[in-house]
Amino acid sequence: MREISVDADRFAYGFDALLADIGPGFEDALPKAARKGCQVARKVAKGGAPKKTGRYAKSLTYTVRGGGMKTMGEVGSKELPGLVHLLEKGHAKVGGGSVAGHPHMAPGFDEGAPAFEKALLEEVARVLAG
Repeated sequence: MREISVDADRFAYGFDALLADIGPGFEDALPKAARKGCQVARKVAKGGAPKKTGRYAKSLTYTVRGGGMKTMGEVGSKELPGLVHLLEKGHAKVGGGSVAGHPHMAPGFDEGAPAFEKALLEEVARVLAG
């Protein structure tokens, strides 16, 4: 097989053109898959969240915005939005020193991304079969 080299812009254009041709049958596939990936990521993040009072873990939620190829999923806390970064990465203390990070969103992503990919492939297969 012969190798062909194209620059990133030409590749993106070609990929967009391909998706434009097949896109109309798949407009629901991406949002459904994003929802599934976000559900898995939220569950894992909640399980790994600090448990001091449980308020933070209960506040974790997800949203899926947009539609079709412009779908975006996000997991976080609407009630305590700044706390996510402080807990994940750690922070400085007022009297000096620092608090170590408590990674819980990164493991959520690590499990949510493959769940999204699997759900997307299942949705595409369902559309192609039906």
